[in-house]
Amino acid sequence: MKKINKIAVYFFSVLLVVACSKDDDEPSDDTLNTTVDIHIVGTQDNKAVYWKNSEKTILPDGSSANAIFIADNGDIYIAGENNATEAVYWKNGIKNSISIVDYNIGINDIWVAENGDIHIVGYEQYANFNSAAIHWKNGIKTVLTNSNSTGGSATEIFIKNNTVYIAGTETENGLRRAVYWKNGAKVVLPISTNAMRSSCNSIYVTDDDDIYTGGHEDEPGLGSGIGQAACYWKNNDQVVLTDGSKDTFISDIIVTDKIYMSGFELFDFSANSYNALYFENTTKFTLTTGQDAATRATYVSGNDVYVVGYEENSNGIYDACYWENGIKTVISDGNSNAFAQDIIVKTSN
Repeated sequence: MKKINKIAVYFFSVLLVVACSKDDDEPSDDTLNTTVDIHIVGTQDNKAVYWKNSEKTILPDGSSANAIFIADNGDIYIAGENNATEAVYWKNGIKNSISIVDYNIGINDIWVAENGDIHIVGYEQYANFNSAAIHWKNGIKTVLTNSNSTGGSATEIFIKNNTVYIAGTETENGLRRAVYWKNGAKVVLPISTNAMRSSCNSIYVTDDDDIYTGGHEDEPGLGSGIGQAACYWKNNDQVVLTDGSKDTFISDIIVTDKIYMSGFELFDFSANSYNALYFENTTKFTLTTGQDAATRATYVSGNDVYVVGYEENSNGIYDACYWENGIKTVISDGNSNAFAQDIIVKTSN
């Protein structure tokens, strides 16, 4: 979910292809010598895990790793939790504690600014089961949701030109709404006239300062009850991707020359099972069928589209995996449940 790296890789790859293309379309020596490193974080056997090119490292004193950021100097930052009561991040494998609470805490994303400031977003839940969206900057906590809110979560962060954009949700008067905060000022995203509630899980800001957010809204489905319809917003204009007849969710969004969104869609209500998928603009690509699965994050490098997540295998164990242009690679050993949550792909010559 680290978007600045994605767009930089994309434009670098475009320039490389243009500069090195030949009439006979033979690959250049630079292309042949390109190294691709795939960095993934997640959870296996209730431990925070980092995979580099499928090689696993268990992070110390952590139960989950949810987001990764790689700085320009190569430092690797990973954010997560320890036993749901301690917010933590690891810098090059060294654990740093951010906050310890009595009840529940969740960490969703991390971003390291050019000046070295460490931004982490997530939520705190309290004894009365209310929750609040939280932004930590260098360990200093800011509550984003207002005092009338009974629920909230900060789901993703994006920083551009010193402006801090944070995606999330906020619940007031029993209604959950998709929102984002721009330097702390809340923007409530519009929903369809027949929708009841909404959530925002991801945010991306283009070079033209267009703000893209991805999530879902609750609306009457074609069957009985309430359906979850996947959607995204460009600035404040909503695009609904599905009709609500199957619960469908957007987990991440990235914009290059196209809009890419990872997510998942319900296929078995009784078993609460989902198919993993992603969207390219408004076209849906289903990656799995028949086994519970989801995609949690998206990365684009040149012409290659990566989505990361997990899928239940034939033995009932969840495999951490990623799909590159629709081709699945399993990175966990299949001996215990593993869930991949975020991905960054770095290329070098």
